[in-house]
Amino acid sequence: LGFPKQDPHGDPIPDKNGNLQVIEKSLLSTLNTNEVGICVGVNDTSSEFLQFLDKQGIALGQQIKVIEKEPFDGSLTIKIKNKKLSISHKIATNLYIQK
Repeated sequence: LGFPKQDPHGDPIPDKNGNLQVIEKSLLSTLNTNEVGICVGVNDTSSEFLQFLDKQGIALGQQIKVIEKEPFDGSLTIKIKNKKLSISHKIATNLYIQK
């Protein structure tokens, strides 16, 4: 498999000596308007959530820019590859990003 350092959900895989590469990450919900991060993992690994992400075109390694953050409920308008999406606070608290 080419000795991947992460599983498909973004969690680290130990090397042959059992060492894990630690990636500093935070939740998408912590970004403010006009901040950018790279999607590096998910907190919710349920098939329903992963199917939702696939349907919306949200994948590991993609750059996500916060266009707008709704103060009322924490929902976000984000931009991925010239596509704008509105996502709930629940979704934003289940996506890990790296700044």
